[in-house]
Amino acid sequence: MTPETTEPLRSERLLFRHPQPTDAAAIADLLGNDPEGVRMTARIPEPCTEAAARAWLATVAEEPWTWAILRREDQAFVGMIGFSGPSERMELGFWIGRPFRRLSYATEAVHWAIDQARRLGGKTLVGDVFPHNAASIRIVEKLGFQRTGTAVKDFPVRGGPREVLQYQLTL
Repeated sequence: MTPETTEPLRSERLLFRHPQPTDAAAIADLLGNDPEGVRMTARIPEPCTEAAARAWLATVAEEPWTWAILRREDQAFVGMIGFSGPSERMELGFWIGRPFRRLSYATEAVHWAIDQARRLGGKTLVGDVFPHNAASIRIVEKLGFQRTGTAVKDFPVRGGPREVLQYQLTL
């Protein structure tokens, strides 16, 4: 599967487009002084410098279902969202920069991603959440994900094995 268009996709207040190397500066601006926010992610390096963001972007840019999230009103870079894996079990990941949290952008973006996964023929959307990430837990539960268990997974950029709560949504 490959993306159908290079035009930004839309939700009520957000635009979604594929990440670009120039997004590294915005990512570093949002996460460079937010180590707690970085630690809520599975793969973004800490500290999140522009060079680190550029290297991370090079890895996710190869994933066709990864999007930069922009605010429609002014095109401000808000965060990123995406999913990967086979349609039987697509894995969701997302993050929102601190200035844009508590504005329901994450909920809107995850709802949009659920719709995209369905449109692409996805059967199940899964996501792992670190136990101390209360905001993400609230979002996935609000949108109908069911907790299916707990696991320990290896996160090299987080220092190795970490416990995660596992969630699943049948599409």
